[in-house]
Amino acid sequence: MTPVNTTRAFQLYQVCRYGALVLTGIILAKSGFDAGAIGLFETIILISGVTSFFWLNGMLNTFVVRSKSEGTGAIASLVLTVAVSTAAICLGLIIFQQSVTAFFVLEQSFIYYLIPFIIFNNFSFITEHYLLVKEKGNILVGLAAGHLLLVPTFVLTAVSWGQSVEWVIIALTLFLVLKNIYLMALIGKALFSSDTSGWRTFFMAGLPLSLSFLFGGISVYADGIIVNYFYSKASFAIYQYGAREFPLAMLLANAFAVALVKYLSMDEADGLDRMKSGSRRLWNQLFPAGILLMVGSKYIFPLVFNEQFATSYIYFNIYLLLIIPRLLFPQSLFISRGWTRWQLYISMMEFAINIGSSLLLMRWIGLPGIAFGTLIAYFFEKICMVIILQKKGVALSRYTHVNTYLFYSLVLAGVFLITTLSELI
Repeated sequence: MTPVNTTRAFQLYQVCRYGALVLTGIILAKSGFDAGAIGLFETIILISGVTSFFWLNGMLNTFVVRSKSEGTGAIASLVLTVAVSTAAICLGLIIFQQSVTAFFVLEQSFIYYLIPFIIFNNFSFITEHYLLVKEKGNILVGLAAGHLLLVPTFVLTAVSWGQSVEWVIIALTLFLVLKNIYLMALIGKALFSSDTSGWRTFFMAGLPLSLSFLFGGISVYADGIIVNYFYSKASFAIYQYGAREFPLAMLLANAFAVALVKYLSMDEADGLDRMKSGSRRLWNQLFPAGILLMVGSKYIFPLVFNEQFATSYIYFNIYLLLIIPRLLFPQSLFISRGWTRWQLYISMMEFAINIGSSLLLMRWIGLPGIAFGTLIAYFFEKICMVIILQKKGVALSRYTHVNTYLFYSLVLAGVFLITTLSELI
């Protein structure tokens, strides 16, 4: 069998994983669930994400960087970190379940569906990152196909058994159990024969990066929390269905950024060349696709989902503008160089800007203002990183085709002014 490029396989996996989640939303919308019930499902996904995304991203990126030097010790340290952190989260949810369910407007019984989902979901992310560092591109492609096929199948089965969000969460949890069994088959031998004495060093190396992901990545989750708090579950569902980044852009960019860390850590000059050429390939694919989606989203949303979600396209189009900062990759160089302190400071400022601008703009233009707040924060983060790299001697032109990038960005912004801004004035 011809080996598959691992970076592209990792990107494909991320696309299929997200595609499965989108298909789940479509299934729920087409199966007669009202916006309030779908809002409950989205709340469960929100809580799972907001409690784990930052430290998982930090530790998984640390694993990618350290796996070459530490061998099997790195995977053992990662698994131990995930186990301890997930246990702490679940214990906190049990202790503070009344406060959590009151804040998110959930019945307390949902905690007992949420906890197993969080446990198996958190461990499942190790699978694709382990395959990435082991250069198992062919297996990643198979895992991607399995994810895209099995998740909708499990959800459809659950919906056919009973029209309840609880059954859907159980179905997704069962899929994650299968993925965890496969993970143990991959790493079981290495895990139990590894020395975990380096765990503290691994954890401390990943902690600053985890904090930077907390402040940098919580912007999207903060939007959901703000909407969930100030608006109804139906409004939350309508917002959440629209306020998602263009999946291909987000997932391909994230996967590319993670893979770049590996190459930059091995040979920075080669990694910068890969960044420049690879990012341009992504622009040629993703900017035109984003432009077409922005033009057609007003008609796509009621067709793909239903009329309840007709106005979701407004939030989707605002989030499409995130393609512009998303397709710059200075953060990969920050991680490979170990500049986690700088990244943390930038992320903290980004978080403050996101919350402040979202709440302020919400008072002026309502729900769209929350999405605009996130857009402002993302632009701030990337501009800061580009300026710091420039001062450290790494010009933007060293890792970016500047003219091509600016052209695509201006065209996308122009299409937004024509198709969407008029609806907000």
